[in-house]
Amino acid sequence: MQDIILRIRELMKYYELNISETAEKLGISQPNLSAMLSGKRPIGGNIINKFIISFGINKDWLESGKGEMYDLSTRQIGLRMFMIRNQRKWTSQETADLLKLPVSEYQGIESGKTIPDKQIIDDFIYISNANPAWIYTGIGEKFQDDYIAYTQEQESDKANHRNVISRIEVLMEAANISFSDLAIKCKLSHSTLADFFNSDKPDDNNLIDIIASSTGANKNWILTGSGSPFEDNSPLADDCAKTFDNIFGSPQKADTRPRIPYTAAAGSLTSAVEGITANQCEQIPRINIFPEYDFTIIIKGNSMEPKYEGGDEVACKRIDSTSFIQWGKVHVLDTAQGILIKRTYEDGEKIRCVSYNPEYPDFSIDKNEIYSMSLVVGLVRL
Repeated sequence: MQDIILRIRELMKYYELNISETAEKLGISQPNLSAMLSGKRPIGGNIINKFIISFGINKDWLESGKGEMYDLSTRQIGLRMFMIRNQRKWTSQETADLLKLPVSEYQGIESGKTIPDKQIIDDFIYISNANPAWIYTGIGEKFQDDYIAYTQEQESDKANHRNVISRIEVLMEAANISFSDLAIKCKLSHSTLADFFNSDKPDDNNLIDIIASSTGANKNWILTGSGSPFEDNSPLADDCAKTFDNIFGSPQKADTRPRIPYTAAAGSLTSAVEGITANQCEQIPRINIFPEYDFTIIIKGNSMEPKYEGGDEVACKRIDSTSFIQWGKVHVLDTAQGILIKRTYEDGEKIRCVSYNPEYPDFSIDKNEIYSMSLVVGLVRL
């Protein structure tokens, strides 16, 4: 595994990506990737496949060091994009405009001279309603007319799976069970358990049954967060009761967080509202599946679509002297110009603010004009 880690670091150096940026490109959490690159967590087959698809690299090179970093067969993606474009009767210029690319760059992708970035491929799939499996591998039908509905369903499945994994991790923390301990208790290999933790697919009920029965956990709580975390007859229930009270709050005492009564301007700067105190805020019951957070706030606008939509409510953790800014992550910023929500990157004496919606350009704000920053740790979509 150490050789794979070295090749992954070589790949990151080639693209000049840090761990946060690499994790974002793969669609996994930064702590998860950090644990794998430090050798604390195994790199499962699912993660290897993410690297292959996201960077278009040669599988043999990544797994064994054989051959070159890039497999020329990945250039077939450009040919398949050309075939889809022809069937849609689009010109190169029209397609490049839809993707917001220079036409020369798009023509380089079709000709096989340039290996396209995964985001470009995904954007092409979205605008053309192409079948993702066919674009990436040549397998299946070229088009999938219900692709938009399919992607929405996939995003919902991913969110549900992340919630399940979060509850299992909290369960492990409360019971003082390490990843290795859990694998041993469940009689599973490290790679099988790692693939389950890192998967984007809907939850494997068989593995959840194994985890629940091996730890005495309540399966319904793992899946939905409802009920008690442990079965009544579980030997861990009494030992973990105090820990779970600390994590989830005592059931006899309402655990709430304030909802800030103004919206984050996602896409436009608004007048900052100062002097908000806790007793002026609506108190909302704490959402237990989220990591610790200090408040929620409602988003306005569309500059953070498709990940965050106007009307979404986000849970935020204030950044103080004991924590640090996680560059590349989404933060809520209270600035001299207003309240906004953006991905943040260091930019010398400024902080660069980046939207998900490509229609909104990046901009930078002087650090001395930022009153506070809070990390977004959870999303509620009604």
